[in-house]
Amino acid sequence: RAVLHICNSHTQMIVCALFVLNAIFYANVLSLVYPISMFAYALLEYPRPSKHYWILCIAYTNIVICIKFIFQISIFCLCSNSAGNLVYAVQNRCMEEECKYTLSSDKRLTLPYEIGVYKYDSPWFLEGIFWDLTVLLVLEWHRYVTSVKGYWDLLPVRRNLYENNVAFRKEWK
Repeated sequence: RAVLHICNSHTQMIVCALFVLNAIFYANVLSLVYPISMFAYALLEYPRPSKHYWILCIAYTNIVICIKFIFQISIFCLCSNSAGNLVYAVQNRCMEEECKYTLSSDKRLTLPYEIGVYKYDSPWFLEGIFWDLTVLLVLEWHRYVTSVKGYWDLLPVRRNLYENNVAFRKEWK
């Protein structure tokens, strides 16, 4: 019970840790967006990021999962071109010999793997999106906890306090 209370109190830090873990385990451009947005905006926003940032993160995660799912459909494949690089191809070319390849360590340095959209070796789609799905679930959990606590729709009051303070000073002059 105490561990659950601690986790509910620090959901933002758990989300930030999962952003970093996602970038570590996937190490591609699609997952690099999470730590960049976290370090460039979320951790600098005081007292906490607005709900629009979290909604944007949820929408981005959904889009990434959908893109990864679409590229697992059998009409898409990766083929080797004449230079030996992997390129995306559509169903007509997928049965050709250069489209049947085995994954090796040198293939991971090609453009599809650096972007983060490629065919997974395992038959289970969830193995390829495990960290994305974990980020999505924790983002939704963070959204739920902050809405229950009343922080989700909390408006930033700093600007209103500043404007009220300026108006208050003008009245006393």
